Amino acid sequence: MASAPAVGCGTTWPNRWSPKGWLRSNPWIRLVAWTAVACWLASSGLFVWAGEPAFDTLHLRDRTKSTGVLLGRDSQHAYLAVRRQATEASKGAIRGYLRKADDNEQIAYEQLRDRTQAMLEEPQHDAYRFVLEQERDRALRWLSGMERTPSEFVILSIPLGDVAKQELAGTENHAIGLWAWYKQIDAPESSDAASLRESLQRENVDWKRESPDLGTRFQAIPQNGDEWNARMALVRYSRDRAIEFQGTAGMMVRIGDRNAQADIGSLLAKSVQQQSQDLVSELLDGRKPKRLDWVESCQGMLKEERDDYFRASCMEQDMAQGDGTVESVFAVRLGTAWRTIWKVAVPIDVQAVPDASQQQVENDPQIRTLLAMAQSLGIGSKETIDRALKVGAATMLTQAQVNQQFETFRQRFQHRLDVPVLRWDISVPSRRAQGSIERRR
Repeated sequence: MASAPAVGCGTTWPNRWSPKGWLRSNPWIRLVAWTAVACWLASSGLFVWAGEPAFDTLHLRDRTKSTGVLLGRDSQHAYLAVRRQATEASKGAIRGYLRKADDNEQIAYEQLRDRTQAMLEEPQHDAYRFVLEQERDRALRWLSGMERTPSEFVILSIPLGDVAKQELAGTENHAIGLWAWYKQIDAPESSDAASLRESLQRENVDWKRESPDLGTRFQAIPQNGDEWNARMALVRYSRDRAIEFQGTAGMMVRIGDRNAQADIGSLLAKSVQQQSQDLVSELLDGRKPKRLDWVESCQGMLKEERDDYFRASCMEQDMAQGDGTVESVFAVRLGTAWRTIWKVAVPIDVQAVPDASQQQVENDPQIRTLLAMAQSLGIGSKETIDRALKVGAATMLTQAQVNQQFETFRQRFQHRLDVPVLRWDISVPSRRAQGSIERRR
């Protein structure tokens, strides 16, 4: 009878008793082992479960990667927002980007201290002196070490040459990821969009509404002169003088109160009048008259040096087609050039108009007079005119939506003077419904 082989001294186990053979012969053990390893990797943020991602991933040429939200890119850098806790253990270039972001925060607070102190010494800033004092004191406390708490999120500035490939989350999944960050769901980068959606639903979060405000949870970032001046223009608009225009493409009018509602009757009347004049001109010389750009027309009405910002809303209404759009911008003069730093265009939804709103427009005396004139000129049938009235009523509702979007934008820049980032010169990634992958050469 053969004796059992001795262990050690160069001898080996039979195949079925070796660790490799044991795993091969026990499929359930293999499943348990694989699951344990996968769970450990997921908890470490090194593994993402299969499924559609809720976050973007940049793969770098040094074979490392970082997952977060791609904010955009300019000619030299990609800007990736990441959760600090999920990134601090990263290696390679990513660790260097994080270290540079932390170094730049010192510069950002020094800028904030110096800029606010200089403005406090000038009397023209008295209307928002409280804001300047508050921000200067906050900068001094941070610089002294009294309030130097690491930010929850960090914006990494990654050279485009270091990026080998980018994977973007789809439009809806991107929104889910942002809300997962906002609600501080544990290690959300390690979960797919479906599981995050379920987590948000359990907390009764409507992730389909507008994106949450995460700005104050980022680190301070240095600002160039243009960004600072644009930020201060929003403060002046909010706390000093609101310069506001409303009108149509053919006629913009300055109004005095940013909280005033659009005079839809007047706007629609001007629109009908303009289209009547256009029709007469077209009949006389066979050409449509040229119109000035409505944003440029607003710029031309600001003559004083201190009038270097404005908000304008323009109603484009087509009586023949019976539809329209409300556009709105916030523009700032930086040096000698005007820059639009916020813009939105909302189509007028005629189907969503309640009868009461349409009746309000129809009873306006100016509308009744000008619609009669339009009918006499043969611009449209009664059916077309009735639809134009409905468009006018829908414009009231659309203008309210536009105002709400601007208020959301404006309010985000009233809490602090260093975040969130205010940039209008970066290209925002174009997201598809199911996400996308782009390799860079």
